[in-house]
Amino acid sequence: MTPPRARSSRALLRRTAVVVVALTLAGANAQALGDAPAPLEPEVHADYLLLPRTELLSLPTSGPAWTYIVETANEAWPPPDLNDQNNQTDSLALAAALVYARTQDAAMRAKARDAIMAVVPTFDPAQLGPGLGPLRQTAGWALAADFVELEGDDDATFRAFLQRVLVERTGSHERWNHVVATHDDAANNWGAWAGSARIAASLYLGLDIETAANTVRGFLGDRSYWARFGGQKDPLSEVIASWACDPSAAGFIPVNGPCTKSGINLDGAVPADVSRDGVRLTSPPSNNGIMYTHETLAGYLLQAELLFRNGYPDIYEFRSQAIRRMADFISRSERAGGQGWNPGRVQYHVPWLLNHRYGTNYPTAPAEYGRSLGFTDWLYGGRTPP
Repeated sequence: MTPPRARSSRALLRRTAVVVVALTLAGANAQALGDAPAPLEPEVHADYLLLPRTELLSLPTSGPAWTYIVETANEAWPPPDLNDQNNQTDSLALAAALVYARTQDAAMRAKARDAIMAVVPTFDPAQLGPGLGPLRQTAGWALAADFVELEGDDDATFRAFLQRVLVERTGSHERWNHVVATHDDAANNWGAWAGSARIAASLYLGLDIETAANTVRGFLGDRSYWARFGGQKDPLSEVIASWACDPSAAGFIPVNGPCTKSGINLDGAVPADVSRDGVRLTSPPSNNGIMYTHETLAGYLLQAELLFRNGYPDIYEFRSQAIRRMADFISRSERAGGQGWNPGRVQYHVPWLLNHRYGTNYPTAPAEYGRSLGFTDWLYGGRTPP
């Protein structure tokens, strides 16, 4: 696979500084992480991480979806806090960054820039929370910074921040407390958001993403790329095992392939999420089981879109469209139909991107903003995939 940075032939110097930070890894997962690779040299190009500039400039500046973005961009936002797993100021800053990228409104650029700079000091190893905050937010901050095209000292500061997020301890969880190690281990929503943080930060920094892409392939079901998730290197709990097509360490994959157990179609189920609350195999799954499945789908959908745009055009087709099969499992949960398909506001944006990439008709509501992404009715609704 050609590294993404080698593919560009555009003409805008987007990056002006590369910061290589020498960091000491802490915590039990340090050995698994290893040293973060040094960023490559700055690149000359004109594409954003999420989509080409020409595509963004073709999007409308009228209609309800655009109006929502502009209104969100102009709101008073909560202060950013990377440790707060429910803080979504990264997605609010993304709204302003999109307005700037589409219209060149300097005030929107300044507002997004100020929020980006304000989040940097909130990543404090002495004040770490449980750990989902950095995983859920980092991709959103990277996308916002990319759209506003940070320069000079701002860009250097933000790059140093992303380097730290990739290699330092991110939370107090006893097992999932480093971005890369969590992505490589957690067969659930923790790994989904760790992967989005890992890939987005790596792309911004110009790091090679092949190992991260291999983890994604392993999660979606091909053990030849990666087979070191929980449940593969250690046993599954009896509850999780009840939802897995093959619960053995030699056969377990985080997203089920086609299978039926006790008359229940488990194709596309994520056993480590649908089993939440200790609920064994049952139909329909529990509300929390579907909620956590949505979280994982949202995180892996963002990973897939970033990979698709940056050198991995086959990712949506991988393993018989594994990401679509995850969505189909949710649709079979007896909670499909209208907004009921989306159990929480932070997932309203998911069906728009799914329908865009797969030509499906999952029920939609106004996308609003979710975790690290949103506004997908504007970004993807009503247009033909490139």
